Amino acid sequence: MYNVLNQDNATGGHGAVLQLLWDVFKQKYDNGYGALGLAYIPLVGLFFCANASLCANARMAYAFSRDGAMPGARIWRQLNRGSHLPVKACWLMAMLALLLTLPCVYNDLFFATVSAGSVVALSLSYGIPICLRIFHNKYSFIPGPFNLGWAGRPLAVVACFWIVLVNLPFTAAVCHVLYMHVIFNGCTML
Repeated sequence: MYNVLNQDNATGGHGAVLQLLWDVFKQKYDNGYGALGLAYIPLVGLFFCANASLCANARMAYAFSRDGAMPGARIWRQLNRGSHLPVKACWLMAMLALLLTLPCVYNDLFFATVSAGSVVALSLSYGIPICLRIFHNKYSFIPGPFNLGWAGRPLAVVACFWIVLVNLPFTAAVCHVLYMHVIFNGCTML
C-alpha cells in the first residue's frame, strides 16, 4: 500500500481502486492515464452484460405479452414493421431497468441490494424448473432427445442443493443490512 499517496482515498470508499491504479501508473510512468485504460475494461464488460440482460428481458416481455400474460399485452407484443423486432417491449424493459436503478445514484446500499438480488434471482430462475422436475409427477414428463435417464433426478437434487448453497453468501449482509429479504418476500406475496 505504499503507492497510495492519500490514505483517505483508500479508506473513504470513493474510487479507491482507481486511485490506487492512478498512483501506481503515476509513480512508474510519470502519468496515470494507464489507470484510465484499465478502468475501461470492466466498463466494457458492464456494457455488454447490460445489453445481454436487456435483450433477454425484452424477449421475455414479448413472449409473456404474446400469450396475454402481461398487463398492456396488446402494446408490448407489437413488432416493428421494418425490423420485425419487439421494439416497444425493449423500450419497456429499458425504462423499467432505469426506474429500478435510479435510486442507486443516491443510495449505495440500494445498489448492493439490487446487485445481490439480481444474482440470486438469476440462479433461482434456473432452479425453479429443476426443482419442479424433482417433485412433479414423473409420468407426466416427456423426455426429449437429450436426457440424463436414471441419473436425472439425483443430479437435479444436487443442482438444487448447489443453487441454494451458492446463493447463501449473496443473502448475508457483510457490513450493513441488505434488504433482499424485503424484496423477495414482497415478490412472493404478489
